Amino acid sequence: MRIFILIFFLSITNFSFAQVLKVNTMSIEGLGHSINGYSLNYDRIFHSNDKYWVSNNTGVSYRTNQYAPQRNWSISNTVNIVFGQKKGHLELGTGLGVIKNLSHDYRSMTRALLLGRLGYRYQRPMGGFFMRASLTPNAMLYDNPKCIGWCDLDLIVHFIGVSLGYSF
Repeated sequence: MRIFILIFFLSITNFSFAQVLKVNTMSIEGLGHSINGYSLNYDRIFHSNDKYWVSNNTGVSYRTNQYAPQRNWSISNTVNIVFGQKKGHLELGTGLGVIKNLSHDYRSMTRALLLGRLGYRYQRPMGGFFMRASLTPNAMLYDNPKCIGWCDLDLIVHFIGVSLGYSF
């Protein structure tokens, strides 16, 4: 009977170690895909095996302009493939982003971006501290020629991004 109980608990323990990958991550990204200089991100791993992970990352950002009565928000959604088995990973991804500028007189300008990601991702499979440093090239898909507020701020495109967060 003791051997049966021992085998039962060892099998449960082994089963729980096989599912130790933490699939949710919350992070703050500086620069990267946000026109506003930062974004709050949620990342979820929806497929994993022993060679790679596939995740979906959604980021949201909002900012008001202190020099012109203007509000800017952006949202990005990328699908990433993460290669590696330990803590450090190569991350490749692509997605779409939308940038919306709204002035005080409710005129707006909307732009769509094709997003890319190539970088290093530090994420332990069992959760905890998360860090990402990546190149984030953007390609304009639609540009509204009407300019609202500070036009030069609308042309800023970030090609690097650093994220810090927590996996759970």
